Amino acid sequence: MIPSASTIRSTVRQGLIEKAPRSAGVQASCLAAWSTGDLSMILPAGTTVAVADGETIRMFHNTGVKPGVHLVEITAHPPAIIHSRPDARHYTGSANPDGRRLIEEDFAAASAAFLNKLSMDGTIEYLVVVSDPRTLGEMRKHFHHDLRSKIIGELAKDFSRRPLEDIASLIAGA
Repeated sequence: MIPSASTIRSTVRQGLIEKAPRSAGVQASCLAAWSTGDLSMILPAGTTVAVADGETIRMFHNTGVKPGVHLVEITAHPPAIIHSRPDARHYTGSANPDGRRLIEEDFAAASAAFLNKLSMDGTIEYLVVVSDPRTLGEMRKHFHHDLRSKIIGELAKDFSRRPLEDIASLIAGA
């Protein structure tokens, strides 16, 4: 479930989520930690983590005072499904027999649209996306350039039904 933008903003206003200062240095250090493979992930306080697959999306905030992984799950409502234009859809048939895939792609597009909205209204300062490879690929097609600039990490893993501790360990060990 995805939290509404007002829910996240009110949580931030209440001081429950600390915002890290937006700087290229923080983003560069996070990306360097991921790219070298030698360091564990340094997740700035206030980072939003989206864990998705073709059916669900779970949202978390990193609430630690020090850089690290201290995730708190945010309750959310599912995004409204965005259906592709009828003339742009791939209909099921011999070339594409899986109609379920179309539903998953629509959900991924709706999830990306929701993340775009949160980014544009300033709710998301930094973002880590954890998703199965197919859904992540579909979401990337729909990410706005503003949101792309806030992504400090992407993990192509299906962790949507895993416990919070596993997700935190995955990010910390990345």
